Amino acid sequence: MRRRLFFGFLSILLAVMALLLLLLNFVGVLNFFDGDMQEPLNQRLTYMSDQVSRNMEELAAYAIDFSEEMSAELSRTELPFDRLRNDPEALYALQESAYGTVYSQMRLAPCSGAFYILNATVNTQTERPFYDGIYLKYPNVGSDADVFGSVCMYRGNAKVARKNNVRLYSTWQYETESGTFPEVEAGLFLTDANPAKDYYLTVPYKLPDAWERSRFLCAPILDASGRVVGVCGFEISDLFFQLSYQTSDSEQKTMLAALLTESAGGYEAQLSGCRSAYVPHLETPLSVQSDGDLFEISGEGMTFLGKTETVAVGNSSHIVAAMLPEGDYLAQVHARQTSVVVLLSLLLAFAVVASFFLSKYSVRPFREAKERLKSEPPGAVTTRIPEIDDLFVFLAQKDRQREEELSTYHRQNADLHSEVEQLREAHEKAKTRLAHMVDETKQQLDPDNYALFARSLCTLTLREREVFDLYIEGK
Repeated sequence: MRRRLFFGFLSILLAVMALLLLLLNFVGVLNFFDGDMQEPLNQRLTYMSDQVSRNMEELAAYAIDFSEEMSAELSRTELPFDRLRNDPEALYALQESAYGTVYSQMRLAPCSGAFYILNATVNTQTERPFYDGIYLKYPNVGSDADVFGSVCMYRGNAKVARKNNVRLYSTWQYETESGTFPEVEAGLFLTDANPAKDYYLTVPYKLPDAWERSRFLCAPILDASGRVVGVCGFEISDLFFQLSYQTSDSEQKTMLAALLTESAGGYEAQLSGCRSAYVPHLETPLSVQSDGDLFEISGEGMTFLGKTETVAVGNSSHIVAAMLPEGDYLAQVHARQTSVVVLLSLLLAFAVVASFFLSKYSVRPFREAKERLKSEPPGAVTTRIPEIDDLFVFLAQKDRQREEELSTYHRQNADLHSEVEQLREAHEKAKTRLAHMVDETKQQLDPDNYALFARSLCTLTLREREVFDLYIEGK
């Protein structure tokens, strides 16, 4: 019986809990899978943040060394830096001498290109300023050609490219026009700069007349007097970023890793994803808004939900993000919620059915025992419930014990009952005899004499009355 009650209450408890969880799940108070969905995002975010910080520190070390080598190249020129302006031959000689530095730095550093620009040009009379320098790129990032030395010149003197057997990029130009890369150019006008501290990472820029987007890690170039005269650094193209920060195939295939940098219109982003999945190409700024535990990152008609963390690269601040398309995130949460709803519904149905059958199974023996008790003694009734059967046996024993006590009592008092009956009979006989005697006495008395006697009682003196009373008492 204890087991039946235990399982009965347990099934009721399960039913109540399942119903409560279903209600909480429907109203959105309880979400089982936010933590499960956010855990891989947190893991990817932690890995991505560490990877970006580590890679940028390594690239910054190369940029500082690059800056020092370019300062040494400038110190080896015979002309003061200000004399380089409007002197094509001197600038060509500097490019020819510095080409090896740019090329070797690009080969050593984890990047898709290397460059330097100087606050100088072959012609200062143009409508818009230009900046002289060399900008080398890998034309086929991620292919085997990179390993075997495929390099092209994006900006620089064509004679330098031919001399070093380097082909020109399809949108090659001699110098870099001002306004092309504003943050890079801003480094030309720094004061009291220190390459070891004043390096920074720019937002991604769309390369002029090309489909590519790239960001740059920049360090200032100082002349012999310590004045900032140029900027050098490395290119990180979108394709190179995708190859460097790919997510794992074992993770969700639509998960994206992103590096976002704030700009005037929002956040410029570079994205990377799984090799076998589509990575969207976003060129317009994105918006980043907090949405509870997650951040909503949206732009160009797409919305992502993810986790973010701020990282610093020299003097610049950036946001690392791990995110999923909103539709995929919500679809996965809905699918998991549906599975839980089905499971809880099955549990609720099972608990209700179990409660019904357990209650029916528990009550049936009592109902059968009640019907049998109407025609059978308690000792002969069994319910297959040990506790109830023991109670019936105990009641039967009590009934037998009571009957034995009554039988003993009746036997012990049988004689007393007989004497009482005899006394009762004698009493009745005496009453009957006395009644006859009274009747006989009444018949013997003279009514007139009795009346005179009764009236005379009132005339007795006190002493006579005492004698009369003693007579009445039988004295």
